[in-house]
Amino acid sequence: MKLIAQSIALGTYALLTRALAPLAFARLRASAKHDLELLPRQQERYGHVPKATGELWLHAASVGEVHAAAALVRRLVTSDANLRIVVSTLTVTGAERAGVLFADLPAVRHQFAPLDTTKAVRRWLEQTRPRALLLVETELWPILLEQCAQHAIPVALVNARLSARAYSQYRRFRALFGPALNTIDPILCQSEADRNRFASLLADPKRLQMTGNIKFDQVTAPEPDARIVNWRERWGTRPVWVAGSTHPGEEDIALEAHRKVRATFPDALLLLVPRHPERAQSLRQSLMQQQEQAEWPDHYQDSSSILVVGEMGLLAGLYAVADACFVGGSLIDGIGGHNLIEPACARQLVITGKRIPDQQAAAEILHAADALVYTENAEQLAKAVTQAFNEPVQTAERGKRAFAAIRSQAGALDRSLSALQSWLERRQA
Repeated sequence: MKLIAQSIALGTYALLTRALAPLAFARLRASAKHDLELLPRQQERYGHVPKATGELWLHAASVGEVHAAAALVRRLVTSDANLRIVVSTLTVTGAERAGVLFADLPAVRHQFAPLDTTKAVRRWLEQTRPRALLLVETELWPILLEQCAQHAIPVALVNARLSARAYSQYRRFRALFGPALNTIDPILCQSEADRNRFASLLADPKRLQMTGNIKFDQVTAPEPDARIVNWRERWGTRPVWVAGSTHPGEEDIALEAHRKVRATFPDALLLLVPRHPERAQSLRQSLMQQQEQAEWPDHYQDSSSILVVGEMGLLAGLYAVADACFVGGSLIDGIGGHNLIEPACARQLVITGKRIPDQQAAAEILHAADALVYTENAEQLAKAVTQAFNEPVQTAERGKRAFAAIRSQAGALDRSLSALQSWLERRQA
């Protein structure tokens, strides 16, 4: 009966994904409409990719996973001169970051991941013929994993995390995700909580290892590029705060908070950095319709109240030159929070919302070091930013504690590499 239930679940899922694939493709393609290089490559999502063989396939869904995998990819290719890696992403922004981060690595190339339909995945695998698949964080696509098993492609999961919300969904659809999870070995978990959640879903928990979060090994203070340094000089002594990786709904909260901040600091400047850069134009227009002096950073004027940043790769540098930093994806439901380590690397006190199940481990470490401030609404956000402006010495000290707390967690990269090296060697034997 169990096998029948699993077969029915996978068959139903396959029918749904096949029916929804055109809609998913259209949405993903639309996100690439402004990128003349990536737009023609969207057919890769249906498996129309160049022929290859013998590469390690690393899948990192979007920007966060690409950043998490960056140091891992570099260590892998530098430790094995014969290793070639194809990095896949689901999102266009992930592809753009992969292009930047791995531009100097000839052994690494990028392809868009296939949609999770039998036809697309099978074509993708038969064209690329990878030696193994390495998933980053939480990328459990049932048809992809089922097809890898059919093609005898071993799968491992690194920096694995499973939030309480995701765990409840996987338990609810256990007939579908249970067999998918059982094709992965090893699963290298970020925390003991992640390990326990995975263990309750697996037939064989022995394949689990707790190696830690490899993002903690990438603790280096960012060096703002020349443009950001020039911008900061133009802003002069104005108090500046960043609202980074924001989503629809959060910008309204940030705007209300900024108005409250300006009641105390009239010359305060807000740098608004939406999570998806393609939203920047419409966001700026919306702000201007609300009579806000919103500009692009390159067009800054002394009268500007808000600068909208619509480019990838600038956020870390902006955190480094700001007086206060808020991390988005944290004030509304359904996102899970974004990278808290990035502002900590810039030696900044980290301000965030409370809806951050995907960032819980980093949040707990920073909170224990008194280097994190939680907010729930515009009033609390304004209070946190105003306090940072009012107490620069204390804020800087808490920023130093943030950096030290994150740096103290290093070691996951070496542990993960050790486990992956034995996995790769085992697959070659």
